[in-house]
Amino acid sequence: SVSESIIRRHDGEIDVDSHTEGPQRGTRFVVRVPHVDGPVANTAPVDGHARTRPCYRILVVDDDAAVRDVLSEILRSEGHTVTDCAVGGQALDLAARQSFDVVFTDLNLVDMPGNELSKMLQRAHPSLAICIVTGWVDAPLDDNPFVLQKPFLIDDVVGVLRRLQPDPPRSPLPAPAADSKQIG
Repeated sequence: SVSESIIRRHDGEIDVDSHTEGPQRGTRFVVRVPHVDGPVANTAPVDGHARTRPCYRILVVDDDAAVRDVLSEILRSEGHTVTDCAVGGQALDLAARQSFDVVFTDLNLVDMPGNELSKMLQRAHPSLAICIVTGWVDAPLDDNPFVLQKPFLIDDVVGVLRRLQPDPPRSPLPAPAADSKQIG
């Protein structure tokens, strides 16, 4: 699950205790993460130079609130600025008023197909990087090379974003070191 993946990335663990009957009926989740003394550094020198990663302005469009929320949270946890909405019409309005580097859109929105939204956004904003999010194995992608397959893991989202290489990247943020942990 996405929650378990996030917790494990922070050297934590999660336990689940479920009872279907009796006075203890219900489910209890216990999350443990290591205690950190002092501030958590988000930079680390590599060969004397701090590494950086781009910070993108991202629009997430999905009528399934759970998917929209998880995808948005993953992207925010990677340091990006995220705006989300549930329908294509709202996405078009947002894109007309705000500047985005990347759009992740579900293929099957309630008001229009994600492919149609993708084409409309590309016509209005040719440099916009767009990724179709779908659970379909044989999805009709209309030549869109960027696809995020549901269900997805954090690494899948990060990998797609790296391949998209939106142009131009916005203000760089320090990248976490491979051996450091960042909580938040």
